[in-house]
Amino acid sequence: MGFDRLIKNTNKDDEWNSILKQSVMTRIAYPVSKRRSIKILEEDFGIQIPLEKMYRMMNHVFDHEDDIKNHIAQKTLGLFQGQVDVLFFDVTTLYFESFKEDELRKFGFSKDCKFKETQVVLALITTTKGLPLTYEVFSGNKYEGHTLEIMVDALRQKHQVREIHLVADRAMFNEDNLTKMETEGASYTVAAKLKTLSKKIKKEILENACYKKVLVENETHWIMEYELNNRRLIVSYNADRAKKDASDRKRLVERLQKKVKDHEVNIKDLIPNYGTKKYLSINKTTVTINQDKIEQDAQWDGLHGVITNIKNKKAEEILQYYRGLWQIEATFRVSKNDLKMRPMYHWTMKRIKAHVAICFIALALIKYTLYKNLKQQINMSFEQIRSELLHVQSSIVNDVETKNKYIIPAFMTENQKIIYKAFGLKRSEVPRRSN
Repeated sequence: MGFDRLIKNTNKDDEWNSILKQSVMTRIAYPVSKRRSIKILEEDFGIQIPLEKMYRMMNHVFDHEDDIKNHIAQKTLGLFQGQVDVLFFDVTTLYFESFKEDELRKFGFSKDCKFKETQVVLALITTTKGLPLTYEVFSGNKYEGHTLEIMVDALRQKHQVREIHLVADRAMFNEDNLTKMETEGASYTVAAKLKTLSKKIKKEILENACYKKVLVENETHWIMEYELNNRRLIVSYNADRAKKDASDRKRLVERLQKKVKDHEVNIKDLIPNYGTKKYLSINKTTVTINQDKIEQDAQWDGLHGVITNIKNKKAEEILQYYRGLWQIEATFRVSKNDLKMRPMYHWTMKRIKAHVAICFIALALIKYTLYKNLKQQINMSFEQIRSELLHVQSSIVNDVETKNKYIIPAFMTENQKIIYKAFGLKRSEVPRRSN
């Protein structure tokens, strides 16, 4: 993918690109700290890189951050001849093992429930297949709803994506964001906050008996459309979703009831989030479970809404776009869990952004590998592929008399052969003398 030529205009391009490659590949194989990565490279692969050089390489990565983003965007767009119909947008948080704020690391709402640690906000745009297109790192106290405008501008100005249809979750559902995208000539489908709509619309949604039956990805949904400020509001009801909503509420209420003493709940026993508080009546000194709030919430079981400015698509097509949003959530899981993007142990803005860029390169490689395999009907998870490739090994034998070295390749499994074939790679299984 050309990632081995990302660092340019230095006297040691080859050296820094080589160190970057080793850093990225180690991140994929063994996602650990930079210090631990160096030990693994030396112990398992015979590659020696001083820690100081690893950090200096990260400074070069920071200097080329925009080049890296653009390179990945062009590679992703190149898979689709430069045209992508739908893009997914989402935001997450990355925390530090740190309690000290600076210009980038801030305290904010943590999606990892790490409210005592500082964090940064990461915004990501992918294709419908989960292939990364671009990203941006924001300070940890940045409201996620305010990141969308910047990302749309990046698509237009930096990556020359002209036809934009962005799909996003309800955090992006605010008038400023929708107006901005309309002004930019962009199409959008975002989740609507049904319970915050006008009383008139909410009354219509709850009392309407004329819902139409449709299939969305082989699931039965009952839908109804409304006009909302010259936009389409598509409300759907799904029985399975209704069961889940009821089950989630029951579990939350039961948890609250265990905290009731003398008909009241101790404020100190509550987890400070909206999910806990929405069924409570909170006064200055007392907290009680509000049965009316529970019954009102139950009316919305199974209902979900999306709002869009697309006029020429059927409602079920729009819902299908939104249903695909799990792809970007899966991409975040790869970034956070498989690549261990967080917690972060770097403290300067340069190193933080370089760390994210290295993880982003690794993510692009992983997603490209999965996409290429799937195109050839090879259905393996990232964990399977990583495990298989880590076990493509060879033994090195030293002849004590002649001082010659010989490479004896280990036997390859069928899955390993399939992966190699998918990328047009050949590996000799015959012992040979080492150069």
